[in-house]
Amino acid sequence: MKNDTQYGKYAHSCPFAGQIMLSKVIRVTAERFRFIYLSTNSVPVGAARVIFADLRFDLERNTSMPTATKVDIYRQFRSEYITPRNPSLVDIKPARYLTIIGRGEPGGAAFESAIGALYNVAFTVKMARKFAGQDYTVCKLEGLWWGDVSTQCFADQPRETWNWKLMIRVPNFVGESEMKAAIEKLLAKGKPREIGEVKLEPFEEGTCLQVLHVGPYDQESATMVRLHAFAEKNGLEFHGLHHEIYLSDPRRVAPAKLRTILRIPVKRKA
Repeated sequence: MKNDTQYGKYAHSCPFAGQIMLSKVIRVTAERFRFIYLSTNSVPVGAARVIFADLRFDLERNTSMPTATKVDIYRQFRSEYITPRNPSLVDIKPARYLTIIGRGEPGGAAFESAIGALYNVAFTVKMARKFAGQDYTVCKLEGLWWGDVSTQCFADQPRETWNWKLMIRVPNFVGESEMKAAIEKLLAKGKPREIGEVKLEPFEEGTCLQVLHVGPYDQESATMVRLHAFAEKNGLEFHGLHHEIYLSDPRRVAPAKLRTILRIPVKRKA
């Protein structure tokens, strides 16, 4: 992997979860919302403000909501989100994700717009479910990364040629109709056209190697070397896309303490 600047391949644009406190509106308990930001761009902040305004308007129209236990995917599938310091095999069950795909350098206009669109849809769907009595916690951002040359690590290829799929996991009870309704609602309000590119997709990885990377993003390569070594020693080979799950907020966490789950599907060598 190239030795990039402070945040590695996400230099000046690494996504992270910030938090906004939604004030009490018509006796609704205040709730914490997490949004993805870019470290040097205010677009996601603006997106967060737009979403906040929309949700406040909706809350004012819904003076009472059914109550139910909030679903927490990380608690339900705790074994899939382990953070081992040494490479470990993990069985990943099929899941559902809101996704948006794109190409280009992180921090570019397309990348920023994709993050804003993904979170607009994610929180609109979440609030619709909450009003219906099935609340859940919006998950952290995840990303799949690959290059045009399959035999070469994507990070060693030109950054402008990187392909990415940004993803937010949702409970299995979230359906296609809800996503489409959310998109239609947002587009009717004049939200960016990129919102129409968000999809709800099943995703299955099966057996994976997983490890916690602690430190700057530009030092991920050392952790990936350990994954390769573990696979080779145990007769495994990679057969899927590089998958990252972002656990830290790089604005508030020192680079040396950033936490990112690195995951990649594996299979037995023939």
